[in-house]
Amino acid sequence: MDQCDNCNYYRLRTYGVAPDTKQIGECRFNNPYIQGQKGWWATCEPTDWCGKWEPLPADDLTLKEQYIHGAVALTDTTVQVLLGNLAKGLWNTVAMRSCQLVNKSTKNDCIVTFLDGPDEAKPIGYTSCGPYESKDMVFDPGIAAGIGRDICVKLDSVAPIFVTAQGFMLRGA
Repeated sequence: MDQCDNCNYYRLRTYGVAPDTKQIGECRFNNPYIQGQKGWWATCEPTDWCGKWEPLPADDLTLKEQYIHGAVALTDTTVQVLLGNLAKGLWNTVAMRSCQLVNKSTKNDCIVTFLDGPDEAKPIGYTSCGPYESKDMVFDPGIAAGIGRDICVKLDSVAPIFVTAQGFMLRGA
């Protein structure tokens, strides 16, 4: 049946903290855009009809298959892949939702740069990490690499930094 809960543009999100959680249906007629101000999702009921219904594609990945994670040990300014692009059919864009940093240096502050692919001239985010500091970061709604590209990472100086990241594969335009 043509209704939101089996539509390509619909997602069900859970908000709040247990035991006060609430599930809200959200609709997006076009694919969400992660960076910048776009990416707005309208709330809806699973039985609402917007007239834009489109069935889920046959090659659709499950949520488990969309999830990606990565880990790197950085010691110098070399660019390394943090979240690799799996490029499975329609799911060709990497988006990072969160990361964790551990600076094992007792002396050096470091700036960690997240890159759109291996090109140092294409930064998509920055953060700093102090000496012997551990840091958790959440990107809301996320930062994304270009279609078909990896999210890479590099340091501005020499220091032992460990980075882990979690994200998703999204449908590119």
